Amino acid sequence: MSVTVYGFPSGARGYNVIDSMIMPYWMPALRDLGRRVEHPWQAGYKLHVTAQPRDVEKVAKAVLPLLQSSNLDHKVVYPQEAYENMCRGDQAGKFITIYPGPVLEGYTRLLGQLDPLLNQLKQSGVMPGPVPKDRQQSHAVSENKSGTSGFLWYITTASYFK
Repeated sequence: MSVTVYGFPSGARGYNVIDSMIMPYWMPALRDLGRRVEHPWQAGYKLHVTAQPRDVEKVAKAVLPLLQSSNLDHKVVYPQEAYENMCRGDQAGKFITIYPGPVLEGYTRLLGQLDPLLNQLKQSGVMPGPVPKDRQQSHAVSENKSGTSGFLWYITTASYFK
């Protein structure tokens, strides 16, 4: 029996655990260096998709295929119980983390694809989760809202490794 992440494949051609047991990365977009990965970009935009814990499977099944087909660098919290636990702490709301890099055009293209998709989910009763807090600001301030759906929040960072 093969292991899946919200119904998507795991392993070298799917999602795989690298540095956290609850945050598998989409491996085709990354270079596996053992206990860490090499991102295609070293810094730039970091976009979080938030969701209510009860809705994570619906959000995953809507968002992950888009990220996979674009081969975008991302990770997702799995299983649902791990996300429920995360939502009780500093990492609340960080269900899917996307690393689109430093180029504004790439970030805005991604936003233009994700936000309408998430607005459609919202119309069907799927709701955004907690607002993610900025780790670079000691989790004292909210990340920046992106789009109109309420599911998307971002920061810019000088390094994806901090």
